[in-house]
Amino acid sequence: MIEARTLRSAIIVGTTLQVANSVIRHLGWMTDYYAQFGGMFISGVAGLLYAREVNRGYGAGSAGGAIGGLVCAVIGVALSVTLRDAPPALIPLAMLICTLTGAIGGLFGQLGASIRAVLPKR
Repeated sequence: MIEARTLRSAIIVGTTLQVANSVIRHLGWMTDYYAQFGGMFISGVAGLLYAREVNRGYGAGSAGGAIGGLVCAVIGVALSVTLRDAPPALIPLAMLICTLTGAIGGLFGQLGASIRAVLPKR
């Protein structure tokens, strides 16, 4: 089961960072290579944030992370296409890659949550 409130928070953080990434690329302060890498990284971070907070297992963490990574990437790539910094043909590939990195971020987030649960409380 996906926890909607935590997913919404991860999507808000990821979307904000994706919009900032697209605007910075449009202003010319970043090359295409770094903007693409940044978009993947941001989707992974959104997945990590979701899974680390939820802590319901690797399957749920990767599923929520994939959804979070996909939603924030849709907005970031749509903005890049609207600003004419990316071709429209990039949309399906970017969605696939960002969904995958969101799921991987979810796996690492669950790993972090599992480690945090084992460590003694301060």
